[in-house]
Amino acid sequence: MTQTIASSLRLSIAQADADIDSLKTQLSQRLADKGDLEAKLAAVVYPVLTLPAELTAEIMLCTAAVSQSRFPVIVASVCAQWRRIALATPRLWTRFSQAWPETNFADSFGALERWVQRSGTLPLDITLDLPLRESYKFWTLLIANIARWHRIDVSYPFAFLDLRYKHSWSAMAIAPSLSLAFDDNPSGLPELGHVDASVVPKWRSVFIGAMPTLTRQRSLDPTLLQSFRHVTMLALEQIPDSLFVSILQHTPELEYLRINGESDADDNAPVVPMAFPGVRTLNCSGHTYLRYLTLPGLIHLVLDGHWHDLPSSAELERFFRRSRCTLHDCLSSRFLDTVQAFNSVPEFLGSIGSLEDDLPDDEDQPVGISRAIRIRALLGEFYEGNILLDVVSLTLRAVPADTDAYLDVCDAVLLRARSEGMKLRNVLLELPEGTQLPVRFREDLMGLGVTLRITRHTYDY
Repeated sequence: MTQTIASSLRLSIAQADADIDSLKTQLSQRLADKGDLEAKLAAVVYPVLTLPAELTAEIMLCTAAVSQSRFPVIVASVCAQWRRIALATPRLWTRFSQAWPETNFADSFGALERWVQRSGTLPLDITLDLPLRESYKFWTLLIANIARWHRIDVSYPFAFLDLRYKHSWSAMAIAPSLSLAFDDNPSGLPELGHVDASVVPKWRSVFIGAMPTLTRQRSLDPTLLQSFRHVTMLALEQIPDSLFVSILQHTPELEYLRINGESDADDNAPVVPMAFPGVRTLNCSGHTYLRYLTLPGLIHLVLDGHWHDLPSSAELERFFRRSRCTLHDCLSSRFLDTVQAFNSVPEFLGSIGSLEDDLPDDEDQPVGISRAIRIRALLGEFYEGNILLDVVSLTLRAVPADTDAYLDVCDAVLLRARSEGMKLRNVLLELPEGTQLPVRFREDLMGLGVTLRITRHTYDY
């Protein structure tokens, strides 16, 4: 019995040895196959990896300019060679964006630290929505590198902003530019008391917005305010009266001023207007800030009443009397108040369709009829030369179709062109789609030396 068990075990061991020998043979063969495959792989040429490192870096930089903020991390993870190139290219890491609702980084602070470190000493372009609980940590990192600020846009995710307004500003701002927009978080503003003022950038463009509660308790840091001395482009949105005045007192070199919102001051409170002779362009949405300004060099005026009330015609007249400026052009979304105030404008652009918003409708008349009466009265003032006396180039947007108002507009333009001493030379009319010009209207204007352009709109009024 014992001999039988031993024989069986010896047989099993022999089979195991045979299996091991077979596996060793297979392993040896597979290792040889692997070696052959690796040799073939090593012989494969990747054209993209044969490019000089300098050219690869330039391709990365060009692509990064039109890609999301994480692009440097993505290219650095492709292969070891690309990682070496990416980490050796500081310019690739100079642009950082983490703005709500984007989720580019799980740890935005850690990512920003890496970007700052890898960008070396180059100027930084940073767009950042500060996490409420970590604002101090972010500001500490940013201020430690303040000398490198080039384009800085810092806000809180839920700061009350007109994003259309803010995005258009970002596209036109001249670097070095600073954009700060906050809610009422008391730790939201940078503290620069310990920073040498000489290293703070000399800003060319500044946007300050959405700070209605915070700035009643605190103003901007004095060192930051002093850095505004060379600002030529300034945009202010929804800020309180005291901050508005404080900022303007530190921006003597302004050339472009954009104001959106209303101040918290009493409309009847006395103010002392501040003069800015260098301002050439004013973009104003809101009726309370104009009384603070005297702009003798103003030549371009935009009045946007889409979100906020515009100054009354009386306020506009007071502004022009003290400014004594000569406008070259005016774009207004509130037609009536504007034409009543700007008789000396040689170039005027307005939306005549907005006339329905300028006065309350007569309750006894349909809206279209009431608006038509207003338009005809206004056009009568125009062709008789009582308004827009000096206009040379006239653009009328959104001319209504109802009750044939567009025909009244054409008649008024032609009568004005025929009037004695008229200066009108260029007319652009935005007429309703599908309408026809009066017979010989274009030819008659040409005979009077007036050039006519026609565009079309599809508005339902």
